[in-house]
Amino acid sequence: MLVLALLKAAELFSQNTGTVIGLVTESTTGGPLPGTHVYIEQGKGTLTGANGEFKFDLLPGSYTVNAKFVGYKPSGQLINIVEGDTVRLDFTLIASIEVLNEVVVTAEKSEQKITEVNVSMSLIKPALIEKISASSLDKVLKQVPGFEILDGQPSIRGGSGFSYGAGSRVLMVVEDLPLISGDAGHVQWSLLPLENLSQVEIIKGASSVLYGSSALNGVINMRYDPPGDIPKTSMRLFSGAYLAPAREELIWWKTPRWFSGNSLSHSRKTGNLEVTTGAYLFQDKGYREDEYSEHARINARLHYRSKKIRGLSYGINTSAMYVNQGDFFLWQDADSGAYRQNHAGTSFNTGRRLYVDPSVRYFTEKGGRHSITTRYYGASNNMPDNADKNSRFDLMMGEYRYQKKFSENLSWTIGSAFNHSKVNSNLYGIHSKNETAVFSQLSATLLKKLKYNLGFRWESYRLNDIRENSRPVFRTGFNYQLFTHTFLRLSAGQGYRFPSIAEKFAATQVGALNIFPNPDLESEQGWSADFGIIQGYKLGSLNGFIDFSIFRNRYTNMIEYTFGVYMPEGVIIPTLDHVGFKALNIGKAQITGLEVI
Repeated sequence: MLVLALLKAAELFSQNTGTVIGLVTESTTGGPLPGTHVYIEQGKGTLTGANGEFKFDLLPGSYTVNAKFVGYKPSGQLINIVEGDTVRLDFTLIASIEVLNEVVVTAEKSEQKITEVNVSMSLIKPALIEKISASSLDKVLKQVPGFEILDGQPSIRGGSGFSYGAGSRVLMVVEDLPLISGDAGHVQWSLLPLENLSQVEIIKGASSVLYGSSALNGVINMRYDPPGDIPKTSMRLFSGAYLAPAREELIWWKTPRWFSGNSLSHSRKTGNLEVTTGAYLFQDKGYREDEYSEHARINARLHYRSKKIRGLSYGINTSAMYVNQGDFFLWQDADSGAYRQNHAGTSFNTGRRLYVDPSVRYFTEKGGRHSITTRYYGASNNMPDNADKNSRFDLMMGEYRYQKKFSENLSWTIGSAFNHSKVNSNLYGIHSKNETAVFSQLSATLLKKLKYNLGFRWESYRLNDIRENSRPVFRTGFNYQLFTHTFLRLSAGQGYRFPSIAEKFAATQVGALNIFPNPDLESEQGWSADFGIIQGYKLGSLNGFIDFSIFRNRYTNMIEYTFGVYMPEGVIIPTLDHVGFKALNIGKAQITGLEVI
C-alpha cells in the first residue's frame, strides 16, 4: 500500500509541474560548460552534464533561474512555468575579467577561484613557457617562487634534498593521475608535453589526502586546453647556445655547444569528438663533458561526448617518447675539471617512455559526477656500456571519484585509487608494489564568506610480500573573504611517501663512488601548516595580487643519501669498497618561513 501511495504521489506531482531544459555555453568558444550550477533562489536546481545540458521540474509559477560557474559572470533569467509545459532556457556565460579570478582544480579536484583555496598555490601560464623558450617543464618551474630544481629533483620551500634522482617528495600529476616512475619514483620531465597546455598549478605543502604517496612536499598538476569550435594549429621553434666560461682552462670543447627544439600541435572538434595531437623534437649538446640529450615525442588526446547517453563522455590520452642521452655525474676537480668527468662514471642511455590513459566520465541529471581514470605507464632504459644497469618498469593505476554538489554551499568528494608497479632491473632486481586507498573530502560555505573543508585518506602499501601498516591522514582548511579583494586562509594537512624501489634496493658503483641498498628503509611522514593573506589590486588595465604566507613543514623519518662506511655483517676491517652513499632515515626535520609573491 505504501509503494502504491508513493507512486500515485509521484504521478500527481509530475502532472502538476512544468519542465525546464536548456544548454549552458561559454562566450569565447561557444563550447559547453559541464558542471554549471543552474538553480532558483528557493534551492531547486541541478548541474549541467558533459554536454552543458540541464533539466529539472518546477511547480507552476514565476521564477528567476540562475546559472553560475567558477570564473564566469553569473547570469539569471525570469521564466513563467505552466503545468505540463516545457520551457527552453539557454545561457551563454561570459568569462569574468575581474581581478583574482583565475580558476584552479588541484586543491579540491574541482573548479574554484584561486582566492577561494585554503592552501598556498602558484600558477604557470603558457606565455611564460614561450617567453623563456623552455624545452621541458622543469626549466619553467625554476621561475616559481619557493620552487627549486636540483639535477631534476623538485623541491618546494626547501622540503627535499638531493637523492640522485630517486624518490621525489613533490608529486607530478597529469590528467588527474600521478606520473612518477615505478622504479626510482622520480619525474620524467622530458615526457611531459607542453603543447596545448592550459596552465600548471602548484600546491605548496603536504597534499596526500587527495593525491596519496609522494605528495609530501607538494603537487604539480598539468592541465590542458580542450579544443575550441575553431581548429587550431601552432608551431614553436627555439634555439640557443652556451657561452664559454671566462676561465679558458675550463673550456674542454672544440665546437660550440648549442641546443634546439621544435614542436607542432593541432586541435579541433569533429561533431562530438575532440582531437588534440602534438609532436616534439629536441637536441642539446650540453656544456658538461659527455652530457647530451636527444628526444623525440608524440602525443594525442581524444575525447568523445556520447550522443545516446546524456552526460556520458569517454576518452584516451597518450604520450610516447624515445630518448638518447648521456648524464653528467661528478666533476673531475674544482680547477680545470669542473665541466669534465671521470669517463668511468659516464652513463649513456637509450630508452623509451609511454603512458596511455583511458577514462570515462558521467554527469548525472541530479548534479553528481562519476569519473574513472586509468593509466598504463612503462619505461625501459638500456645502457650499452653498462648492461648491468638496464631496467624496465610497468605501472598500472586507476582512480574512481564521485563528486556531488548538494547546493551552492555544500559539496562532497569520495573515491578510491590503486597503483600496481612491477620492476625488472639488473640494478634493483625484480620487485612489485601495490598501493590501495580510499579518500573523502567535504567542502562547505558558512556565513556566505567562510569556506571550510575537511578531508581524509586511508592507504595500504605492499612491497613484494611485505605489507606496511595502513595509515590514515587528514587535512582541513578555512578561507574567509575579509573585504572585496582581501582573503585570509589557514590550512593544515598531513603527507607521507613510501620509499622508492631504487632507494631500497639500488646497489651499484659510479666511478669511485658506491651506492649501497637499504631494504629496511621506512616511509617518510609529515605535515604542513600555512597561514596566508591574498590582497588583490587593480590599477587601470593592470591587475594582480600580493600573496603573503607564513608556513611550517614538519617531517619524520626523512630519507637522505648519506655518505659513510657501510660494512657487511662479519667484516671487521673497512676498505674503499665499503665507502659510499646509502639511503637512510635520518630523523626529524622542520622548516619554518615566510613567502611574499
